[in-house]
Amino acid sequence: MGEFIIEKFYLFFQGILIFQIFLFGFLYQITKRNDILYYSLFLGANCIYFFINAPMTFFNISDDVVFNSAQYEIFNYIILLVSHYFYLMFLIEIFKDITLLPRLPYINSYATILLAFLAIVFILFSYANLSRNFIFYLGHVFSVPIGLYFIMIVFRQKLSYVKYVIRGILSSILGTLLTVTMIIRYNTGQRDYFFDEFPLLYMKIGILAEIFLYQFAILNKWYDQEKNLITKDYENKLEISRIKNQISRELHDDVGTTLSKINLQTYLAIQKQKDPTFNLSQVLHSIQNSSEEILSRLKDIVWFGDETRTNFDLVVAVSEYAYSMCESKGVRLIEKVDQNNPKEISVSHKYQLLLICKEAINNALKYSNCNNLTIEIRNINNEHLNICFG
Repeated sequence: MGEFIIEKFYLFFQGILIFQIFLFGFLYQITKRNDILYYSLFLGANCIYFFINAPMTFFNISDDVVFNSAQYEIFNYIILLVSHYFYLMFLIEIFKDITLLPRLPYINSYATILLAFLAIVFILFSYANLSRNFIFYLGHVFSVPIGLYFIMIVFRQKLSYVKYVIRGILSSILGTLLTVTMIIRYNTGQRDYFFDEFPLLYMKIGILAEIFLYQFAILNKWYDQEKNLITKDYENKLEISRIKNQISRELHDDVGTTLSKINLQTYLAIQKQKDPTFNLSQVLHSIQNSSEEILSRLKDIVWFGDETRTNFDLVVAVSEYAYSMCESKGVRLIEKVDQNNPKEISVSHKYQLLLICKEAINNALKYSNCNNLTIEIRNINNEHLNICFG
């Protein structure tokens, strides 16, 4: 009776596994998330592995025919190592957003090399008819220390989805260790109980638990991401509103002062236009400069009123202002602009940067008596925007 129940569970589990492979494959097509892709491939490799190791259950083929074949051990072991590789890539991808460890690429490289080494040694030992039990068991527990290492890295994280992934890893580790124990019992002839004939049972239970826990993790991660996006969008709108209010206050003060100045200068020009000693040209030039200053500030508030402005728009605004100012002064403008933009900076920083750049351009043209003005805008390590004037 017990053997019948376990065999039915094997069939049920394999059906669940195939369904999950297609489900995660479908989710990958929608999301293009690499962690989902690698987990789907991990399940696919395990699906093949379980088919190979239960030929009677799935294909009504005698176990002895398959297990005694010349290529069974090699193919079975390689599939096992491939599943470990995909599981390793899954762990790296799902945790890379919250672990900024420089060791992650090295873990990937060293683990891949070790997997390839195990495969080569196992194949050579097989053809040389040497004992490969140690390599065989090492291949089964390969993911255990890696899984524990990732748990040590991320278990302090406050993100809700992490706890589900950790529980899934622990379920997989427990199932793997129990399966290795049962395989050792099976290979040494210890078959005291009916479930000794099914050493992969615990591994399947562990993977089944991990599948559902990972699905909970995906749902929680998406929920957290949506919540963070909404929070970030709300904070951006508050920041934009604050910047607009700041610009409006500054503009009100500047425009009021400048308009009063223009009004006084215009009145003075009208009153003294017939006075031969009065420098009308200088007054009109001052009025023109004041008007241009007001127009520039008005353009600033219109420019920052557009919430879709990017780093590239900031670079274009600086370039256009520099070109117009250099053209009016007869100065040659030389631009060296890095086409790769760093990560987006905040609206507040864009506003401050534009004002700083305008002031730097004005001072350079006013005090340097230069013939050429060079603007160099560089992206440093995709983190910083470096703007130099010379």
